[in-house]
Amino acid sequence: MEEVEMLNDNILRVADLLEQIQDVNRMIELHQGDDDLLMHHQ
Repeated sequence: MEEVEMLNDNILRVADLLEQIQDVNRMIELHQGDDDLLMHHQ
């Protein structure tokens, strides 16, 4: 039973990380058209 709980925790963590990556990708797409070089360097 403990293995199942650990697996569920890992799945939730991976899902959270994937959501964070998708948020970053959206921000990158949003700012790709910007002429602000500072945003490109960040």
